[in-house]
Amino acid sequence: MKVNVKKFFLSLTLFVIFVLLIPEHINYLHRFDEGYANVLKWYGSPVIEWIKNNSSLNDVFLAADPRRLAWLTNRTFVDMHTNASKLSVSELNSLIQSFNVSYVIIDAFLITYTPHSNFFEYLYSGPLKLGQIYPIVKEDVINNILDELTSTGGLNCTIDTYGLKLVFEYHPESSRTVRIYRVTKATFLIKIEFQDSFVKNWRAGNNGKLLITENNGFKLIIGKGTNYTYTYHETPLNISLKGDAMKFLAWKITEINDVNIERIEIWKSKEKFLASIIPPSTPSTWFTYVGNDITSINDLRIVIKGKSGGYINLKYLVIGTIQVNE
Repeated sequence: MKVNVKKFFLSLTLFVIFVLLIPEHINYLHRFDEGYANVLKWYGSPVIEWIKNNSSLNDVFLAADPRRLAWLTNRTFVDMHTNASKLSVSELNSLIQSFNVSYVIIDAFLITYTPHSNFFEYLYSGPLKLGQIYPIVKEDVINNILDELTSTGGLNCTIDTYGLKLVFEYHPESSRTVRIYRVTKATFLIKIEFQDSFVKNWRAGNNGKLLITENNGFKLIIGKGTNYTYTYHETPLNISLKGDAMKFLAWKITEINDVNIERIEIWKSKEKFLASIIPPSTPSTWFTYVGNDITSINDLRIVIKGKSGGYINLKYLVIGTIQVNE
């Protein structure tokens, strides 16, 4: 029998290669299964099932871990990345418009591995309810609006922009949160509910001083022989806020000297404490959301700590609401 030596050695070579590849293939399958298990452990099967059952093949998702999620869900995913030092609202807006994004996933993977602005922290853990829409608006835009309203005596302003509607959230036992937002266009009504000139009934505690400055702002000064002071209102402020609106607090600090701003305390009454917020200790216009459940405020205490004689100059302080029409 005539044997084709070339074919024999070719077959033998292919057989040897096949045998050698078997362990690597088994190892690949093991890593494949392990990766699948890791994704399910990280996100939880309810997240995967929600995406499969509540979105179409035409929908585009934005996420910080797009490849594994795309593989598990058979959906199109875009990487939520940053080209700057921190992921910003502007970059989010650009990604949404460039890729026609339908949904945005905010999760522990993003919060842990992608440097980001405080905007994303609120999307991850802020007191939002299912169905609530969060505006995709840069803080400096809102700050400019508030500067304009407070200087002209205006009470409200509307803006048309993209928003993120919370449609799903999951809190697995590992305490990692996953939130899915649907991108929507909406009209947002920014309304000032309270703006005080600090002329009447405001006092400084712990032997501090509160002086009225130009345009009815104030200077809060730490008293002699102490290292802190705070504001308080002698009579109830009687601020009422709509229950279904997003609430915010904003101020403009023009000067800080030898003090740190420790916190702002929100009180419903002398006995009922509602919330404590830590603002930046830098001169700036500052804006932050407060809890959705806060509907009545009767005192605001700005607490500063530092050297005796240290002070802050505050131009205005406002409390307002943002209402949404989708």
